[in-house]
Amino acid sequence: MEAFRAVRCESVEYSPLKLGRAGGHGFRAPGHMIMVVRDGSGWVMNQDGVPEPVDAVTVVAWDAGDWVAYGSDGSGEFKADLYWATDMTEDQRGGDLSGVFGHRSN
Repeated sequence: MEAFRAVRCESVEYSPLKLGRAGGHGFRAPGHMIMVVRDGSGWVMNQDGVPEPVDAVTVVAWDAGDWVAYGSDGSGEFKADLYWATDMTEDQRGGDLSGVFGHRSN
């Protein structure tokens, strides 16, 4: 068994969408992360870049350095909680934001 004390917790909620799926941009996990899908259905990107369906109640775990991307499939509400073992540094946040605007660095 592996356990960690969460230093950050956030909720993710998407409303039903008429135009299909939605999701945030991806980022590299700064440490262990857990996502618990509480309601609805959505997707997570596997490490090969292929979206995989998830629904309530699914638990997804990422290790440090894994690519994290997730979202709603648009069919209904999607609610999940994210638990972070390590928060992002300012440099990681800057890289994360630059990814939103198309200037992603490796």
